[in-house]
Amino acid sequence: MSFVLFRLKFSTPLHISNVRSDYAKSETIIHSDTLYSAIFEAWSILGKTNLIEKQKSNLQFTVTSLFPFTKDDKNNFVYFFPKPLNIGYSNIPQSDQKSAKKVEFIDKDFFEKYRKEGALNDYSSSVKGKFLTQHNIATDFIQSEVIPRVRIPREGGDSEPYYVDRIFFKQNSGIFFLAQFDDTQIKNDFIHALQYLADEGIGTDRHVGNGFFEFEEDTIDFETISSNYAFNLSLYCPSVERVKE
Repeated sequence: MSFVLFRLKFSTPLHISNVRSDYAKSETIIHSDTLYSAIFEAWSILGKTNLIEKQKSNLQFTVTSLFPFTKDDKNNFVYFFPKPLNIGYSNIPQSDQKSAKKVEFIDKDFFEKYRKEGALNDYSSSVKGKFLTQHNIATDFIQSEVIPRVRIPREGGDSEPYYVDRIFFKQNSGIFFLAQFDDTQIKNDFIHALQYLADEGIGTDRHVGNGFFEFEEDTIDFETISSNYAFNLSLYCPSVERVKE
């Protein structure tokens, strides 16, 4: 199965808010609902409110959340997905389990292997920080810097200091997402909105230059398999009927 893939490469720092709106800690994933909201807002500003109305009754595109990517020493792109929660450690030597438990993302190769086999053998030799991959990568391709800021109340009063965690991506690194479109027209409309977001920025503190990016379009293939289970690569809100199952 083939998907459209968009790579976002940032030219300025990025802050991704968490559920607590804690500026002192930036997330490394932009969730799918944030991307949907950003696209709809862009359409609204661009005067394409008719597209928003269409999506209410018949969503014409789907997107995943946005995850990290980088390049290895052979100039190949390496795409990472969130580590499935039920990947265990029973096949990992006791001495390596501590580092294995720090893994947050697995690359496409391990992702596909887990999809097909439902388990991973001893992968301790492929643990690189919070990433699981056999590719030779720089594990610090995402870096973080906390800077002080000051909040000044509009109604007057004492200023309030706070801190903002900004993340930086090394060259040939960034975040990516997958997408599917019903037809070429909705894809073109989507790309138009994405171009607007690239110029306006995403994330927190866009007004001071954060979150500007360029994007590239590509494709990615996954092997079609038969299974009773599925992965969610975007946020999912189950129906009442599914919850009762």
